[in-house]
Amino acid sequence: MRFKRNTFISMVPALFVLICLIAVSGLAASPASAQQHNQQRQANAPAAQPEWQAPGATMAALKFGPGADQVGCVDEKTALYDFISPTSVFYKNGALFVLDAPNFRLNKYTAKAPGKPFTFDSAIKLYKKPASDPAETAAENAPAAPLFTDLAVLDNGTIFVASSREKLIYRYDASGALTGKISPRIKLDGITRIWADSEKKLLIEDPFAGKIFVINHAGELIYELDLNFQPVLLPSGETVRVEYPETPDSSREINVKIFKIPAKFESASIKAVFHMPVQNFIALGSDASGSSLYAYVVLGPFNDAPAEAWFVSIDLSSGAVTAKTPAPISPEMSCMRYVRMTGVEGSFIFARSNEDEYLVTKHSLVASR
Repeated sequence: MRFKRNTFISMVPALFVLICLIAVSGLAASPASAQQHNQQRQANAPAAQPEWQAPGATMAALKFGPGADQVGCVDEKTALYDFISPTSVFYKNGALFVLDAPNFRLNKYTAKAPGKPFTFDSAIKLYKKPASDPAETAAENAPAAPLFTDLAVLDNGTIFVASSREKLIYRYDASGALTGKISPRIKLDGITRIWADSEKKLLIEDPFAGKIFVINHAGELIYELDLNFQPVLLPSGETVRVEYPETPDSSREINVKIFKIPAKFESASIKAVFHMPVQNFIALGSDASGSSLYAYVVLGPFNDAPAEAWFVSIDLSSGAVTAKTPAPISPEMSCMRYVRMTGVEGSFIFARSNEDEYLVTKHSLVASR
């Protein structure tokens, strides 16, 4: 499971070629020459940016390092199991949470006023590395540090943090105090994503075992789901299953099914159709009424690199895409850890890295025309 810092290369604008018409013997340029000059300028002007590449508004731009206002690792030598960037983000009650796994902490950022940048507020220290033994020189003899992979925050401020290597869920109160560790009473090979709600349920994704487990806050198993389900709970308590087409010629269509837990019967089933084949579909939640599903969708030719990505709203009665907005591309199936709803319907955050900083941007839906 690798998460190297992605290099996002900006499109380089075309160079403007200025053709200067030199007047000879005081004679002005002819109208035909002026027309040719304007045509040349238009031909050399930068192409309009495709709609789907429109960037979101920057909420936070964080430099790499161990400082209070930094995240992640400066270089790969100090990576945590190949992770040099934070492993997850979350937005709740006006606060941005960044799970800075390489530095074993959970950072909280807030804005002093609406529209202002998010700045460092506080941090929860998740793990304290033991003092190294001078006699211990072999890396394989070093104590295995936890790998914190995902988090969830409830409306009351309770925070859950998944520790994949320990196969535990840390629980903190709104003040940041550790109030307990949930040990799931099931066999786990690892934890990549979690989802928590106020109904005392936790969803845990273990892709190594090919399962999503639904447990209560005591760690007891309620139900288990296959990986076609997604670690998301709707306000109704239902969960989402996504079925991709088996043949490339129908890959523009996917089936979205809603199930109650235990997931024995479908309560809704729709077919969503897009203008390109669907490579990845991540359900992010729904509106308060449960009539619309919000999702992050990656599109592109079958068996090829991703071409586009969108945040969308899908009518759960018809499957129609009722609103959409461009999104950055992430082909990873676990990208839900970097893509979240903000709590405001139709608003999302997306986290990604370039060579210089860790960026969190905000995106809002626009009604489809």
